Amino acid sequence: MSKQGQKRPAANRRNDRALPDRDARQLISHHSTEAVAKPPLEMHQTQFVVDSEQDDSFLPPPATEESFNLKPKNESIMFSAFDVDDLQEKDFADVGQDTSKSAEEIEKLLGEIRGVALFDGYDDDELLKVVEYMYNKPVRSGEVIIHCGDVGDAFYVVKRGRFRCQTVSKFSIDESENPEQILREYENEGYFGELSLINQRPRAATVTALTDGALWVLNALRYAWLKQRRAIFNAERFEQMIKSIPLFCSHLSPSLVNRLIDSIEIVNTEAGEVLCRQGEPGDAMFFVMTGEVEALIGNRQVKRIGRGQFFGERALVLSENRAATCRALDKCRLAKLSKESFGMIIPDEVVERMRRNIAEYDRFATSDDGTSLDDVTDEYPSTASVYMEYFCQELRR
Repeated sequence: MSKQGQKRPAANRRNDRALPDRDARQLISHHSTEAVAKPPLEMHQTQFVVDSEQDDSFLPPPATEESFNLKPKNESIMFSAFDVDDLQEKDFADVGQDTSKSAEEIEKLLGEIRGVALFDGYDDDELLKVVEYMYNKPVRSGEVIIHCGDVGDAFYVVKRGRFRCQTVSKFSIDESENPEQILREYENEGYFGELSLINQRPRAATVTALTDGALWVLNALRYAWLKQRRAIFNAERFEQMIKSIPLFCSHLSPSLVNRLIDSIEIVNTEAGEVLCRQGEPGDAMFFVMTGEVEALIGNRQVKRIGRGQFFGERALVLSENRAATCRALDKCRLAKLSKESFGMIIPDEVVERMRRNIAEYDRFATSDDGTSLDDVTDEYPSTASVYMEYFCQELRR
């Protein structure tokens, strides 16, 4: 996937807007030392915007002014998003570093990063790929790992040793007068450095080693590369699934499929997790990419929904509350489409087809005209069949 010259998937040849995970494209700013960064809010009272065309150029900016050009103390290794596809392995800072880990160290790392916001939505296989690229960095007592105000160029997990995180509690032009506030200390566990990679802001604190030790490091450029690879992989799988559903492949143009891919959110669930609850308002529909989901009316299971099927659309089409509770039977990967995106992307003819099929299900459930269950479900194997199956069970009782 990352080989240079390899053809990019159809889902990603759209002015670089095809990926559902846009953070990978927003992570980076400049491949130079002249990166423009925004300072902490406290600095607004001491910085000035110079405009040579106005007489009052040395007046302080309004409180909302964010026109600052700060040159970071160290060189940023971040690249613009369009460069990521052109990178070669030698361009990454982790090449040649010690990435070897014992099984125990891998498990500990997985436990540390599993709840980190930086990897929100990642499943265990994706987290394992992240761990694979983290390298060992020995540190000396007194070594400054992160400087407040610098560009965020890495994420760190403590392997061993003690580290102190501190920040300036009140900004002064004279750096010697800046009192430091200790935020927290780490000893042989913990992580830091993720916020700058999430919000693309300068470092908000300084982290210093209090003893000799070691850190596991994930370079920011490698993080952006992994995130983009993950987004491409998910987009390709979702595109293949959409094209396998007759209702969508026959009514959605390639441009609408691309918009649909752009709009989905990948959701990973654990077994037993409730995805929607009967009687609650419907705010999204879901496509099952892996795993299996059960639909419950009351406490009775009336349907199992597997890979390549979808559910939750009834509440969106009819603007009604959920008619069933849907719960993951095992670990699942779902593509979530919000109510707003559903209204903007799904064509009227598809919505109307959904509405007609739902009406047919409701009619079947209340009539004795001998309609075959197969006649109703062949074309539209979605959650609406839950209601038919439920009523068939009731008729057999």
